[in-house]
Amino acid sequence: MKRTYKVTLNKSRKTATIRVYENGKIIAKYRTNRLTADEMEAMEYYTEGDIAAYLKTSGNYYPVR
Repeated sequence: MKRTYKVTLNKSRKTATIRVYENGKIIAKYRTNRLTADEMEAMEYYTEGDIAAYLKTSGNYYPVR
């Protein structure tokens, strides 16, 4: 089972939406709390490994749905 991640930034709200897909089907959706400008910029360049680590180590998000 291949797991992939997609990050969509909302620069006006200063948040990011993280979608988690497994075999092409969405299995989870998260939204970050408000981010700083530096965090937003860094998140633009996150790899899938970075996103997975963020979800494991950061408590700065909540589930959406």
